[in-house]
Amino acid sequence: MAPGVLHLLRRANSNHGDRASNLDHPAATATALLLVVLAAAVDEGIDEAGDALNERHAVTVRIEAPARTCWTGNFAGASREGCGNAEFSAQESFITTAYFSKKSDFVQPDDASPLTLVLLVDGMERERKTTTADAGSVDASASVVRKG
Repeated sequence: MAPGVLHLLRRANSNHGDRASNLDHPAATATALLLVVLAAAVDEGIDEAGDALNERHAVTVRIEAPARTCWTGNFAGASREGCGNAEFSAQESFITTAYFSKKSDFVQPDDASPLTLVLLVDGMERERKTTTADAGSVDASASVVRKG
């Protein structure tokens, strides 16, 4: 806290003799005004933080896999399945998660084909994970709340 503000607070809180009210003192009045301004600033900051949590962001999950690799999974609260490359989009406001795995009934023994999950938030890659296991799975999650 700035030394000048501390000085005003000390003066406002000190005993002013026979004054009826500390608000009659200029330092007390300045302190009261400062507290009102600070309270308004804090309230505005809380409003902005709340707005950030409610703000919706474009979230995309991209599946990268050879055409013969079939998969199943979940993104944005919905089950998804397919073979090969795919892309799904949603609007999220806080955290997004995705989970995908190779479909076991389509996996050949010793199938090392890759299954890659790419998670993008507002067009920016936030996470990329790959598995080459026979019945491998991949998951990704990211906060979509902007920092700062």
